[in-house]
Formats: sequence, C-alpha cells, structure tokens
Amino acid sequence: MALLIASVSFIVATGICVLVWLSLGAESGQQVVRQRLEAVQRAERRGNTTLGVQLVRDELMSGVPALDRMMMQWVWATRFRDFVLQSGMKTRPGKIILTSGVLACLGLFLAGFFHVRFPLPILVFGAAGAIPFVYVAVKRRRRLRRFEENFPEALELLNRAIRAGHAFTTGLGMIASESPEPIAGEFRTTFEEQNFGLPLRDALQHLTERVPLIDVRFFVTALLIQKETGGNLAE
Repeated sequence: MALLIASVSFIVATGICVLVWLSLGAESGQQVVRQRLEAVQRAERRGNTTLGVQLVRDELMSGVPALDRMMMQWVWATRFRDFVLQSGMKTRPGKIILTSGVLACLGLFLAGFFHVRFPLPILVFGAAGAIPFVYVAVKRRRRLRRFEENFPEALELLNRAIRAGHAFTTGLGMIASESPEPIAGEFRTTFEEQNFGLPLRDALQHLTERVPLIDVRFFVTALLIQKETGGNLAE
C-alpha cells in the first residue's frame, strides 16, 4: 500500500512539473526559433550560405529550453542525438527521455497496484523505461540495413552518370531523386549541403557521420583520395 501511494504521488508530481515546464518553455522555444530564422536571413543577405547550413544542422536536444540546456551538459547527449537521427526519426532526444520517464513511472505504478513483490517493481521500472530506447535502436538498425541493401545500386547509378559525362555533384542529385529511401534522403542532404556552399569533403564526411556503415566510409575515403590524386571517378 505504501508503494502504491508513493507511486501515485510521484506520477502526479512529475506530471505537474512537466506541464509547468512546458508552459514556461513555450515562449522561450519560439524565441529560439525566431532568432535562428533571423540569423539564416542575415546570412543569406551577406551571401554566407555556409552559416545557414550550420544552423540547420544545429539540432536542439529538446523543445523545452531547461531540458535542452541540461542535456547539452551531458557527455553522451550528442551521441544519443546522432543515434536518434540515424534511426530516421524526427523526434528530439529530450522527448524520448521524457517518454521513457513517464513509462517507467507508469510501470512502477502498475507494479504497486497489483502488489508485486520486491525486487520485481524495480525490474518493471527499468524495462518500461527502456521501451523508447529499444524502439529507436530497432528503427535505426532497420534503416541502416535498408541503406546497406540499396547502396550498391546507388553507386552503380553514380558510376553511370559520371560515365555519361555528368559532374559528380550531378550524380549525387540523381541518386537523391531516383533512389529509394533512406538512400535518397541521405544523398539529398549531402547534395544540398555542398550546393549551399559547404566543401564537398565536409559534406561527404557528414554523410559518414549520419550513416555509420563501413561501406559508406570506404566509399567516401576512396572518393576523396581519388579526387586529391586527380584520378578518374568513372573507373
């Protein structure tokens, strides 16, 4: 009974804190968006499109400013943000962490409601909290597997485009428009980054960060070496 009361009290308190947090952070979040849009517009007026790309890539950890500042101080937060991006999900890392906390508290509440004996409530608490992270991991693995399966066809399309006399960047655009997802989305991002003024080397390095596959790393490394040595990309 004591565990049940403690669980209910904790869930109610957590819900109130989250609601207050969101209400206080809404205006600040809108202000951050306005500031970034104004910065992009100023960069475009100056012709500095590289700054615009950096701002687009600078993703917030959470829509709640306080949680965003807190996560920015965590060492693993950047890696977790990349992990979420690699899964193809548009959700911010902070939302996943909040969801995990709510599910964990709900699991603890149910364990107390059904009078589950210790230490099973702790196991239920951990298992319920891990559900969002497991979901992201499964989505990431499936997405990377699809990318790996379609990657040889994308390289063949790039090779045919170069042999036909098109520029390498044009070949990237063809992959972005004619290949299935997630190949198309990742190469579209690479194409747009270099099209906005980012050096091709940096755009390709970003590709290896977004898609941590050994085949992609080999492709980018071989491509950069060949470009630096003046080799023929069609070979």
